[in-house]
Amino acid sequence: YQVVDLQSNTKQSFVTRVAALEALGEISGLPLVSEDRLQPDRDYLLSLYTELDIEALPLPLRPLAYLTPSWNLSSEWSTWRLQP
Repeated sequence: YQVVDLQSNTKQSFVTRVAALEALGEISGLPLVSEDRLQPDRDYLLSLYTELDIEALPLPLRPLAYLTPSWNLSSEWSTWRLQP
C-alpha cells in the first residue's frame, strides 16, 4: 500500500492496509490558515472530518471499493481549540 502526499508528492509504502490507514490518520505540518488572519485575543475552533473519495481511486479499484463495505471509510468529526 502506498500513501502519497499530493501537496509535496512524497510517498510512503506500507505492507498492510491497516498500517497505511494509520499513517493517513496522522496529520502534521498541514497549513490550515495564515496566522495573520487570526486575531490574538480570540479563540477559534478547528473541526475536521475525513472520508475516502472513491472516485479519486484508480479506475480498476473503484468497483471493489463500491461493493466492499470495508472500503466505505470515513471519520467522525473532531474538534480542537486553536489559539494564535
